[in-house]
Amino acid sequence: MISTFTPLQHPGGGFGGGHGQLAHVAPTYAAVLSLASVGASALSMVDRRALLSWLHSLKSSSGSFAVCSGGEADVRGVYCALTVISLLRLPTDGGLVANTSAYLASCQTYEGGFAATPNGSEAHGGYTYCALAALMILHPPARLAATVDLPALIRWLSARQYAPEGGLSGRTNKLVDGCYSTWVGACWPLIEACVGGGDGDVPLWSREALVRYILSAAQAPFGGLRDKPGKGPDFYHTAYNLLGYSAAIHSHAYHPDATTTTAAEGEEAEGGGGEGGEEGLPLLTPFNWKAGDVIDGLVVGHPGWPDIRWDEDKPAWEKGQPGDRVKPSHLLFNVSVEYVEDVVRWCDALVEGDDV
Repeated sequence: MISTFTPLQHPGGGFGGGHGQLAHVAPTYAAVLSLASVGASALSMVDRRALLSWLHSLKSSSGSFAVCSGGEADVRGVYCALTVISLLRLPTDGGLVANTSAYLASCQTYEGGFAATPNGSEAHGGYTYCALAALMILHPPARLAATVDLPALIRWLSARQYAPEGGLSGRTNKLVDGCYSTWVGACWPLIEACVGGGDGDVPLWSREALVRYILSAAQAPFGGLRDKPGKGPDFYHTAYNLLGYSAAIHSHAYHPDATTTTAAEGEEAEGGGGEGGEEGLPLLTPFNWKAGDVIDGLVVGHPGWPDIRWDEDKPAWEKGQPGDRVKPSHLLFNVSVEYVEDVVRWCDALVEGDDV
């Protein structure tokens, strides 16, 4: 993995999608998460100083990030940039995230979801996830209601789950698609943390319906997952069906603690980075999101489903047949929680060694 990404890293910072290609925030996001997934120590090959300088060159005073030098600016660029900034614990002084919350809020449309840019024409599930996840990287969930029109967002997200399929659509009057299991489905645990409608309260969406859609309709007969029956499986839909499935079957909550906040006083101080915190501090708020156990009895009439017979802590001869459980993923970074925890330990070691 390291040898694959080494020639794709530009001397001026960031990664390109292939040999000879411009540095771009999307492949940079993918490279950082891929390296984290094989072991956080692999991130040592990232030139963090050059990366930080490059991100500053993409940042606009409006609060947005261009996707590459001379490229377009939209909520995808913001989400990819903030993911990299927070995971690598980069300092945020020099206005790196100044006005970014306001920029994201301005992308909310009259429908309630988010478009790619301010005054965008149509709310879209992918852009909505990018905007919401980016806001949660910047601030704790309690800040969301003061930043966006939360009732309108909940109304629009609610309209994305259809009957009888149970799957999720990405836009108004569009069919369900397995990839929105993440782009829309992962929004719901974030929203529930904002309004207190978590696992023990009245649910805001049907986890059961999404689980049924993914397992019964999105699985292709010969392996892999897909958009819907009649479509072929691919890596993209396999990844986002599984990530959405993980978000649906596990409990999630926001638990701030002293080790993952960047300032000492007040909700306004949580998150750091010049917006809601002390100028220059890293964005540590996203590490307060924790994934819990599989939700028992999720599917009516099938006690214990999702199946939890798979137990990686037991020796092979004591394991039952593999069930349909998947590991918990991080709601904001879309990789396994254990990988994010490994990155936190790696970054702590960097700080202790004063290696910036």
